Amino acid sequence: MVSIKDISKVSGFSVTTVSRALNDFDDVSPKTKRYIKKVANDLHYSPNKLARSLVNQKSKTFGFITNDFSSSSPLDNFSFNVFMDALDYANENDYDVIWIQHRGGEETNKTFNQVIAERNLAGAIIQGFDADDPFCEEASQSDTPTVFIDMALRGPKTTYIALDVNGAVKQGMSLLSEQGYQRLGFLYGSERSWITREWLKAVKKYMHYNPNQFKSVSYLSGDYNLDKSRQVVDQFLKNQSQNSKTAIFASTDVMAIGALKAINRLKLSIPSKIGVLGVDNIALGRFVTPELTTLGQDLNLISKQAIESLMNLSQKNVAPILNAPRLIRRETI
Repeated sequence: MVSIKDISKVSGFSVTTVSRALNDFDDVSPKTKRYIKKVANDLHYSPNKLARSLVNQKSKTFGFITNDFSSSSPLDNFSFNVFMDALDYANENDYDVIWIQHRGGEETNKTFNQVIAERNLAGAIIQGFDADDPFCEEASQSDTPTVFIDMALRGPKTTYIALDVNGAVKQGMSLLSEQGYQRLGFLYGSERSWITREWLKAVKKYMHYNPNQFKSVSYLSGDYNLDKSRQVVDQFLKNQSQNSKTAIFASTDVMAIGALKAINRLKLSIPSKIGVLGVDNIALGRFVTPELTTLGQDLNLISKQAIESLMNLSQKNVAPILNAPRLIRRETI
């Protein structure tokens, strides 16, 4: 790997002059800067962005901070895919993104400001926390540009990106009704989560204005967990009449796949008797049997929106973004 010392040897300038030229300090003449940068380019020099930020006091690194990654997370690749797409888009704009897992170990008691300061971060994307977590509350009031994903927190330098849950509920409910499903089980995640509370409010609001669309609606807690979702759907279906078409509308694909396991175990016909609709469009949904119908989120778009928001937040307010889902019709509806 080429270092500043290598550039110094080839160019004939001191290490200090090379460093200041590469970081665009005003006390180095334009002619010298051009020459040193040409030498650096000829040597295929790649700057250490963190080291550069410490020199010029302007960080070019964002943190992707989550507590939503565990041994079961490969089933739900939302966090990792958003991170990777954000990293790609940030690199295109001369920024870096680092993954920060804020759960367990020495990180447990660290505040948001400590995490930012220790890594000299220019901003943060926060995902996977409960909205009332003290870490998020501190972040929302910080002067550090911060984008929350699926948490409606606002502050002087913050904004958020979330699924248009009301639109998703309307789209999903209309589809299920049009397909002749008469009874509905709505499978939701942790009630500690802001996005889950939004889902529950949206479904209840929809049913208030459309009371005759289904014969019955049951609310089933899957807690974002595949096995728990399988168990609650298994119990729910055992108590249902086999004479009515029943649909499971799950607010994540992972819970929908848990529902599919219960339905297959009970040997019920999909989709003629039982339908399943998920949300997110995770990769696994294409490989289960039958393939999962879902309301997909564009993770590449979410990542791009997050990085663009971070780059803008230091200079101006950025309005929250609600993204509409896209129906991906497969075999379970």
